[in-house]
Amino acid sequence: MSGGTLLITASPPGGANVGQILVADMLAIAGADISVLYLRTGPPPGGVSEFAIKDVRVPAEQALRPSPGRWGTVVAAADRLTRYEPAVAQAANEVRSHLRDLQPDRVWVIASTTAVIDVAAAALSGVEGELLVQVWDDPVHLMRQRRLDRLTQRRTLRRFHALLVRADRVATIGEAMAEAYRSYTAAPIIVIRHGVRGEVEARSTPADPDEFRIGFAGALYATDAWIALQNSLDELGWEVGGRSAALVTAGSRAVFRAGGPGQSRFLGWRSTAEVHELLSGCDLLYLPQPFDGVQEPLARLSFPTKLSAYAATGRPVFVHAPPYASLPRFCREQRFGMVCESTSPAVVAAALRRFAEEPGLLAELAAGTARIGSTVLSRDQFGADVQSFLLPTAIATQDTARNSFNVDCALLPTTTGVT
Repeated sequence: MSGGTLLITASPPGGANVGQILVADMLAIAGADISVLYLRTGPPPGGVSEFAIKDVRVPAEQALRPSPGRWGTVVAAADRLTRYEPAVAQAANEVRSHLRDLQPDRVWVIASTTAVIDVAAAALSGVEGELLVQVWDDPVHLMRQRRLDRLTQRRTLRRFHALLVRADRVATIGEAMAEAYRSYTAAPIIVIRHGVRGEVEARSTPADPDEFRIGFAGALYATDAWIALQNSLDELGWEVGGRSAALVTAGSRAVFRAGGPGQSRFLGWRSTAEVHELLSGCDLLYLPQPFDGVQEPLARLSFPTKLSAYAATGRPVFVHAPPYASLPRFCREQRFGMVCESTSPAVVAAALRRFAEEPGLLAELAAGTARIGSTVLSRDQFGADVQSFLLPTAIATQDTARNSFNVDCALLPTTTGVT
């Protein structure tokens, strides 16, 4: 077999998490000859989609750091060189062997983990053919999550930048990320955001006349914002607009607290259909980004996939994020949602109090949700963006540095433009 596209990813198509769902939906839209190479950190999975024709074991990414400080850094750096790097080299050899067998016309890399970045950069060195690079989370955020030492971070960033330099097309999760990566690639950058529905109807009628439900679904990264929201509900006595306030969440984990009587319901992981039904039954959908400076790369460059699920409901959205984050900018540009840029309980409470004091505000916000759910976050827009990224297009002649991976990584910057 030869030709077609080879997808290298840490998320095989499936339904176990957001990454798997997104990959499955992109493959369904592409409708092309695409094979999947699954880079796994655990044992071979059971029941993986028929797309995954091969899997390769890659090393665990979390740093071995037995203690804080300089000694912990030395141990972590040594572990990367003696354990992680040899495992990366072995995985890269397996990927390279698979490339020789398959001989694809193009390779599509979803750089969603540091292991994918490290293995792909090594395996594709000198390989000809089209390269498509897709990014969901900025590598700086990924590496801070994994507590990697500075030397390791710089090495992985050089590899990431080399992928961008070589890429024929790049896909990012949002405009802020596209702008941050523009200086590292001459390739077209396409924004791909998940879209799950067609036309969306605005919904602002209370699901329960006695309860004001604030819904949240997905992974919770912005714990500081989430705690601030609950502190603000304490200030309001867990009441909004004369109705008892309740937090309703679906996901793998959540942190709850209340300084007095409160209502919080944690429903765990649910299917896409169940999440849609859950969120549709809420008065307000909560969308936070972290205020913590350590997570600034995440707030500044990420675009939460959960917003697409929110938009599909037509319910009002409450964005809680720092001023430099990607979401407030998106909201301003799209005239969408209510934005709060503070973790002060009093300020958040004042924002929530507006729903009682400003008649028609919920209906106005719901109309904005329906509009973006039917346009920029629609299934049609998602499909058009995926096709623009994946399907062959006429591309201008690339300069020499972009025709192979044999670039001098030492000449590349070691930051991604994130402060």
